[in-house]
Amino acid sequence: MNVIQLVKRRMVFLTGLAIILGGSYFLFVYYPTTSLELMGTVLLLVSVAVGGVGMKKLASSVVPEYNVGQITIDGTIAQTESSDLSPVGGNTTGAESIVEQVNAADENSNVKALLVKINTGGIVPSEDIRRALEEFDGPTVAYATEVCASGGYWVASGCDEIWAHKGSMVGSIGVKFSQVRFADLAEKVGVSYESITSGEYKEIMTKFKELEPHEREQLQGITDSFYDIFVEQLDESLELERETIEATEAKVYVGPEARENGMVDNIGYESEVKDRLANRLGEEVVVTEFGDSGVVSQLAGGAHSLAYSFGAGLGTGIGSMGGSKFEF
Repeated sequence: MNVIQLVKRRMVFLTGLAIILGGSYFLFVYYPTTSLELMGTVLLLVSVAVGGVGMKKLASSVVPEYNVGQITIDGTIAQTESSDLSPVGGNTTGAESIVEQVNAADENSNVKALLVKINTGGIVPSEDIRRALEEFDGPTVAYATEVCASGGYWVASGCDEIWAHKGSMVGSIGVKFSQVRFADLAEKVGVSYESITSGEYKEIMTKFKELEPHEREQLQGITDSFYDIFVEQLDESLELERETIEATEAKVYVGPEARENGMVDNIGYESEVKDRLANRLGEEVVVTEFGDSGVVSQLAGGAHSLAYSFGAGLGTGIGSMGGSKFEF
C-alpha cells in the first residue's frame, strides 16, 4: 500500500472514530447527572471499541487494501479436494474450490486483476478452471512457481499471460490412460473370472482380464481424442501451432527453453510478475490471497508435481492401485 492510500485510510478511520467518541461521550457521560455516569463511562468504552472495528472495515472499503487477487493451485488437481490421488500424502487441489475462488475474486469490486500461482502436474481435465480464468473480468497472469505441466499447463492457458522463472518446469503436453490389471496374478492364485455382457466393449475397463487388441485400439482412440482437444485448446488460447506442440513429445522444459518454444510469454520472478500487473493496471499492486495454501501441503504437493511431470503419473497409478483413468 502506498503512502497516499495509507493516509486516506487513517483519515477515514480517525474521523469516524472521533464522531463515535464525541457522540458516545455526550450521550453516556456529559448528559447524565446521576449514578448512570459510571455506566455511561463503560458504555463509552464499549462504543469506542465496537466503533473502532466498524471504522476499520469502513476505511478498508472506502480505500481498499488490495487490488489484485491471488489464486494458488498447488498439488494434484482433482474434481474435489482429497488426498486420494497423491502418493506422498500431500494436498490435492479441488477444481471446484479453485473455480469458486476465481469467481469470488471476479465478484469482488476491489480486485482488478488476478495472479495465478501454479505448481501442479495436473491429472484430471481442468477445463472448468481454465474457463473461469478466461472469463475473469480483468488482466490474468499465470506464474509457474515450480511445475506447470500437463493439466497445470491446460489451466495456465486460460490466462492472458504465462510467466515462469529460470528453474520452472513447463510442458508435458499429453494424455495418458493407465490401469493395473490382475489377470496373471488371479491365475496364479487360482482365482477364475467370468462375466456375461451384452456389448463387445462392456468389459474394456475390467481388471481381471488382459486387453484384447480391439479394446486396446479403442482406448488408444479415446486417448488420441483427448489429446486433440488439448492441442486445439492450446492452439486457440496461446496460438501454439499443432506441429510445435507435437514436436515436444510431451517433454518437460525448464523456463528459458519453454520461452524459446513459445510455451511461456516471459521469464521472471514473482516481483517482476507483479511489476507487469502494475504496468497493466497503471497503479501499484497490492495482493490478497483467495483460498488456502499451507506450507506443509505445498511441500508435499510440490514433490508429487515434480514426480508427475517427469514420470507421467507413475506414483499416482501405484497409489490408486487398479484405478482406471485418463490423466492430463
